[in-house]
Amino acid sequence: MDAPEFRADSLGVFVTFHRKKEIVAMWNRKDGDHEVTTKVTTKVTENQQVILDKLAESPEITAAELSEILGISLRKTKDNMRKLREAGLIRHIGPNKNGHWEVIDQQQ
Repeated sequence: MDAPEFRADSLGVFVTFHRKKEIVAMWNRKDGDHEVTTKVTTKVTENQQVILDKLAESPEITAAELSEILGISLRKTKDNMRKLREAGLIRHIGPNKNGHWEVIDQQQ
């Protein structure tokens, strides 16, 4: 491996590190060119698990109804639902008033 190169100018000091060509080639491969193992885990809280279970049982359930079941505020319930949406665990289908919730199967 080559030694690092140092360069200074009015913006600062720059250091260039050289990598072995084999490593660069490995990083530039497409996923199909080598085996990649990725373990993705999404941790959900107890309240979020209850939300997932209730949405799976009754997709038309409202956040207000979930809030009563959980015994937490509507704001906290909506916050938990937002986190589940952002994690890709649930999605809302259709308009706000007449739509329904779908629990996304993570085993696909």
